[in-house]
Amino acid sequence: MTFVCRIIWILPIVLACAGLSSAGLKIKHEWKYVDYVWENDKQKQDAIHMGVYNYATIVIFDHQPLPDGRQVITTPKFSNNPATLSIVSNKTGDGGPLLTPYPDWSWHKASGDCSGITSVNRAVIDKCNRLWIVDSGTIGDERVCPAKILAFDLKNDRVVKEFQLSDDLMRSPYNNYKGLLEVQIVESSADACDTYWVYIADGRSYGVVIYDGMDAWRIDEKVFFPTKQASQFSIAGENFTLEVGPSAFLITPDGFLKEPYMIFKSLSNFKSWAVTLRELHSSKCGNEVNLYVSNYTGSSQEAGKGYSKDGVLVTGFAQPRQLVCWNLQYPLESEYVGVLAQNDTTLQFINSVKLITENGCSIEKLSVMTNRFQKYILKTMDFTEVNFRVMTADFNALVKGTVCEPTGRPVVVNSIVEKEYLPLKVT
Repeated sequence: MTFVCRIIWILPIVLACAGLSSAGLKIKHEWKYVDYVWENDKQKQDAIHMGVYNYATIVIFDHQPLPDGRQVITTPKFSNNPATLSIVSNKTGDGGPLLTPYPDWSWHKASGDCSGITSVNRAVIDKCNRLWIVDSGTIGDERVCPAKILAFDLKNDRVVKEFQLSDDLMRSPYNNYKGLLEVQIVESSADACDTYWVYIADGRSYGVVIYDGMDAWRIDEKVFFPTKQASQFSIAGENFTLEVGPSAFLITPDGFLKEPYMIFKSLSNFKSWAVTLRELHSSKCGNEVNLYVSNYTGSSQEAGKGYSKDGVLVTGFAQPRQLVCWNLQYPLESEYVGVLAQNDTTLQFINSVKLITENGCSIEKLSVMTNRFQKYILKTMDFTEVNFRVMTADFNALVKGTVCEPTGRPVVVNSIVEKEYLPLKVT
């Protein structure tokens, strides 16, 4: 009897892993618009009547696959909505898979109730099976609650860390813009889960916030600002301006550089920057950080970004609509930038790129979310069409045969300079 039960338990995992064995992106989820698993019909009708639920104002912004197979979805409150953080359910409505609020409905309160979660742009997991978010506390342009960091233990979906972020962390010395914070990445080790650093972007007032489990502090540099040229977007024949600061943070994997670096860029910039984690840690004491800027200038803006275990960076180009890669084995030069996928329809605005190995699988999975954000901004979304997609692929199969395919053992080099990042003197 024990043997039979074990086979039944393993079979879904084997099938799930086998489903990723062929190359190419496959549609996992798609939506015309967002709807929820409501507690009852009255709850939904009340939300519609009060203007809290209007699917035309809800955009899927980020996704985070979990090791247990669940899929986290964020829907920031650029306009009000019923729930900003959800799990994709196994139920389907007219618009697509229904979302179940995470951890449950009780966390998603009426506007002004700050005991729950107000608005979340992005969600990430760390090496200790925790889900991290930053609740910006904003609805539209108004801050209705203090911003805060939350971490959930994915074994039981309970909060294991909460930290309120002070208002001064959302202000830049260079402008008067209201900050908007979103989590980018968490530096952690499965062997020491009490030691970690949470890296947070302020895309609206152009800064970086770091939290080390005890304190939070901010780094401001003028190079984080958008550039005029990169603030002009053109996607699928639609043009718009978007001035967004630091985003798409990645930590270089072991085995390529003598010490780890953070690589990041502003969405509205064609250059990327790098800085050692050591200097980011010591910036808490007021020490300056030495930035390096890529010699390579990208041909497009990039929103979503991820690193594979083998050191392959994956990112999405806004125009052309491509999923591209660069292997950290090589210098960041155009000849080493490869194309993994291109599609004018399904790859409109790649806003989220994640790589994950699910429990029981050895295959590293690439998961990509696109949201036609240009149509959301310009209010041209057609809700009879598919607007949001999550696509997946076996990453090793996808990268095979491209310039990014890992070959042999990489040489460990002393500095990011050897990858064509140049020291940047900040004034």
